[in-house]
Order: sequence, then C-alpha cells, then structure tokens
Amino acid sequence: MTKVALDNVVKRFGRFTALDHVSFTVESGEIFTLLGPSGCGKTTTLRVIAGFENPDEGKVYFDGEDVTPLKPYERGTAMVFQNYALWPHMKVYDNVAYGLKIRKLSPEEIRRRVKWALELVGLSGLEDRYPHQLSGGQQQRVALARALVVEPRVLLLDEPLSNLDAHLRLRMREELVSLQKRLGITTIYVTHDQEEALSISDRIAVMNKGKIEQVGTPEEIYNKPTTLFTATFIGRVTVIEGVITKVIDNALVELKGGDVILRGFIASGTPRPGARAKAVVKMENIHYPPEPGEANRITGRVVVSMYLGWRVHVTVETREGVRASALVSPRNAPKRGDIIELSISPEDTLIFVAD
Repeated sequence: MTKVALDNVVKRFGRFTALDHVSFTVESGEIFTLLGPSGCGKTTTLRVIAGFENPDEGKVYFDGEDVTPLKPYERGTAMVFQNYALWPHMKVYDNVAYGLKIRKLSPEEIRRRVKWALELVGLSGLEDRYPHQLSGGQQQRVALARALVVEPRVLLLDEPLSNLDAHLRLRMREELVSLQKRLGITTIYVTHDQEEALSISDRIAVMNKGKIEQVGTPEEIYNKPTTLFTATFIGRVTVIEGVITKVIDNALVELKGGDVILRGFIASGTPRPGARAKAVVKMENIHYPPEPGEANRITGRVVVSMYLGWRVHVTVETREGVRASALVSPRNAPKRGDIIELSISPEDTLIFVAD
C-alpha cells in the first residue's frame, strides 16, 4: 500500500490557473475522493498524480519519494477513465492484457493475471467478447480489470460510474468499495456527485476553483463544514443572508435576515454586531410541524411543494421575501398557499461571517 502526498502543486494552462497550491495527503489503503463542481480541478489533480500533466510548481510524493520527474509508466499507477477508453477492436482478454504485454511479461504470466483480474470483477467467460457486445456495467468492469491487472501502487478513478444508469451505479458503488477494501489498494476517486463521495470515501477533499476547501471524513464534511462553499455544496440547504445583531458568546450569535431572526453557531469568521453573515441549515434539520423547544422559527406562505416520494420538498416565503426550504413527510405535507411555521434548532444553524 502506498501513501500519496501533494505539496503546493500549481498547474497553469496559459493564463488559467487550474490548480492553485494544492496540498493533501492520501493515507495508505484508503479511498480518497476529490469532490467538486465541473471545472474545479479534480481531473487535473488526478492527471498530475498519474504523471499525464507536469505541475508548474510543487511536488508529488509516493511513500516519501518525489515522483514528479517520473513518467506515468514509472510511477506504478493505473487509471480508469470516465468513458472507459476500451480498445473497440480488441476482445476483452486483449483489452485487459494490453498493459501486461507492454511490460513484456511472459504469456503464462499474462494468462494467469488476466484470469485473476476477470474473476475478481465477475467477468469470467467473457474473454472473447468485444466491448460493443457488453453492457455499460460490463465495460466498466473490463476497464477496472485492466487497471487492476498491472497490480498498481495507486488506483486512479475519474468519474468511472457516471455513464451508468442510477440503479447500476448504486450496485457498482458497493462492489467497487468491497473490491478496494479486499485488495487494500490506495485509491483516489474523482466525482462531482456528493452522494457518491459520501457513500464510498474514507476521506474527501472538497475542491473549488483549483483550491482545496476542506479535507475530512464524510461525516466531518457533511456535518462540520469549515467554509461557506462546503456548507452550501454538500447536501440540500437553506441559506439566509443577514446581519449579526447580537453576539451571545464566542460561538453563539443572533442573525437578522429580513423578518427572520435566527440564533446559530459560528462556523467561520469573526462574530461582531453589524457584520454581514449567512446562516446555512440542512433542509432535513428544518422541521414541519415545528418541534417543541426549537428556538428558531420561520413563518411564511408555501410557494413550492414538490413530491419526491420519501419526502416533499416545501419552500416557504415570508412577508419580506425570505425563503426557507424543508423536507417534510408526505403524510402531513402542506399545500401551496398554506401559511405554516417551520422550526430549527440553533445547534443546526451554521453562521458564516463575511470577510
């Protein structure tokens, strides 16, 4: 198992800075996910680790060794691409064996390893099929087998499930995690799908505009965001802008946004009366009917009511135009036009003070 570290990596394409002093460490044997919106630098980071892109500044280390000057084939990585990149004119066996042939292994060793890899991903017996004769899920497994067969030090996955339908994507997630844990390969995974990242990762790095916003476990990223971007990017949230009217103690403040007054805890910034700030609350922490004892209350007219099956997405608008959204049970969901009251606990209200 291999430990991977990036130290102040900068990558520019002309005047555009794709990576802006990116640093993080991936522990041996973990699934580490790069999560963020399109264009934030996730794939560029992966390509720098693989050696497909050379950083303009900074270094890449594998187990403390500087691999920045090494060619991709010298680093011991294997990459699974979003479009799988299978050779259409080659059968499954030859696709999987390709990397071994390049390394000039013996025919016997190639046969042994290909057999092992195809058994590993559940494709035994499909060696003589061409990619176009396979389903999307089977093609994804071939791409994974081709990566694993070379016994890489580090496995790099660039949105490998994005082309699959929703049900197959869920199943492949489970299989991928199970396989990775069984093999213990250090794995770096790229996705823009936050649910996917939360469900498969040991740790997550949230990226935005070429920078690392936060690194942490899924629970830390979801429940304890340290930046406004992370708080609003992860999960379904309500954001209320306002001004801090009172600092109750070093952490607890009161914020007024329009006709809404909320108490919440400082997530970032220096609390002071008069400072502009944003209150961020996960939609599942906004309650209807109101929970007894929850101090934060929002009263408004229902302007949106969307049935999601397990929940109804409800948005209310106050008299002064402040909006708040909640996920409520279909059994007691209000209708459009109803005047209702929502409640929120101060413990679930995160306040981000403007710089």
